[in-house]
Amino acid sequence: MPKQVPGRLLVLLVIAILLLGAVGWVLWLIGESRLLAARERFEADTGSLALTDYVRPGLEDKENAAIHLRAGAEALQISDSSAEVMAQVLEQDFESWSPETHEAAAALVEANGPAFEQLERCTGLEDPNFDFAYEKGFSALPPPMLDLYRTGRLTAMDLRLARESFLLSSMMHLGAERLFLGAIRDVVEADLEEPDLLRDLHRRLQERDAADALRRGIAGEAAAVFDSMELRGSSADSTGRGEQLYLWFVEPFQLAALLDSYSEVVESLGSPWIELLEHNRSEERNVGWAEHEFLLTNLLDAVDKLKAVELGRLLAIQALEVGLLGLESG
Repeated sequence: MPKQVPGRLLVLLVIAILLLGAVGWVLWLIGESRLLAARERFEADTGSLALTDYVRPGLEDKENAAIHLRAGAEALQISDSSAEVMAQVLEQDFESWSPETHEAAAALVEANGPAFEQLERCTGLEDPNFDFAYEKGFSALPPPMLDLYRTGRLTAMDLRLARESFLLSSMMHLGAERLFLGAIRDVVEADLEEPDLLRDLHRRLQERDAADALRRGIAGEAAAVFDSMELRGSSADSTGRGEQLYLWFVEPFQLAALLDSYSEVVESLGSPWIELLEHNRSEERNVGWAEHEFLLTNLLDAVDKLKAVELGRLLAIQALEVGLLGLESG
């Protein structure tokens, strides 16, 4: 009789393992089903998860504004002290400028003459392509975005000094939009009797849509995050067997939650800003993936900045219309 006990325990152990395996298999199937549904929703409502779909069509050099933008950015000569001068010029009212600030700003613009010459060559070119290798995901080398943004700030400073027409950049999106709106503010405050310039600015404001750029950017980042995980992929070499088994069960649920979170952010781009502020204050968001929770916070901040730009654009359109009406009616 005692010899039968180990046999029974062995049978019970085998049954328990089989049941555990069956439950695990069912959970995996449920996770895969949820992930498949999340992928279908994302690609139907938000964007593609194939990184190659984000590659922009090629342009001939003579039609590519990015070539001149990059050359202008690389030609910048801005020291730390010059950056402080530029910040003073852009952030202070005209009346508060000291003679030293004005002189230093003018010298900075003059010293960057070669950069402005490069930037001016893209005037009239509507389509830029920095030849970014989207298909490489997070391993792709980005264009010199910081230098490009500093170029936009230098151009805006030149406008404030000279009160002349300025170069517009469509590639920095929200950052450039804020610079653009600030430049329009300066034009309106200057009371220039140049109706053609006001009409051109009015037209450009109505054509620009930062939401499309942000929507594409969010979808592209989701695709890159999704691609970087390489489901069932090379992580096996760097994780233990227990962690691999855990990821095998849990990862589909995490990825499905992540895609749904990105989709929700993109969907919110069409909502009024006040609704988004109230929603974000009243509801706790959870990206469902602890390692990437910070991504959602950054995306929500980007949405807030977009809404601020959209509101500023509407106010700028009205200000230009009032200015045009004043010029036409006297």
